[in-house]
Amino acid sequence: MIKRSVFAIAGLGSLLLFANSASADITSATSSVDISSSTTSSYKVKFSAKTLNNNANAKVYTLYKGVVLVDEVEDRVRTSGAYTSSHEPKIRYKVESEHTESLGAGPISDFKMSSDTAVYNPIDWTLVKEDPHEAKEYENLLVQSANEIADDTGIDLSEYTVVDKEVVFNLDKDLFKEVNAVTKISIGDIRPQIYLHESRESLYVLKQSADGESTVTEFVLENDKWEKQ
Repeated sequence: MIKRSVFAIAGLGSLLLFANSASADITSATSSVDISSSTTSSYKVKFSAKTLNNNANAKVYTLYKGVVLVDEVEDRVRTSGAYTSSHEPKIRYKVESEHTESLGAGPISDFKMSSDTAVYNPIDWTLVKEDPHEAKEYENLLVQSANEIADDTGIDLSEYTVVDKEVVFNLDKDLFKEVNAVTKISIGDIRPQIYLHESRESLYVLKQSADGESTVTEFVLENDKWEKQ
């Protein structure tokens, strides 16, 4: 079994935890993915996530094959799943987890993302490693998808930079709730992307479905409030 590195977020300084309450920040959030149980016809990709804190949840947990969503799990505190695929050319798997912290049914007080990657090589699956060239190829696939969506919808991304939902959460929590809802996708869809304008007053959510349909949702800051266009 090949075990990839685990990404962790750790809070600075000591945090006091009280019964039936939660601290202001997530203290530790991890994601991991490994490839195991390889046979002559198939192999298994296992993925898991963990959030450490009172009332902290690993709410959404997704596995991508290349840039395509192949499996997802929604659970509390600790999540895990497994995806089985037939043998094929070398492919990169990426697991992304979204960790939330809240007091009971109250609003989200903290949000973190974590991720991990693994690469399957049918020639020698026990020795696979992701090299910088493969990581760059993955980023290029996302850029290609964004350019296709821009061409299909007529938007201009020249003054925009791709960001993740953690950046959106830190920018504006109300905007985050809207973006979080818009970024929901189905199995077979391309990984959604968020592009923020250099002015930080305009934002696009780019999506491409399994059938190739492109959609863009725009949010604009007007009178100190983000509005969905």
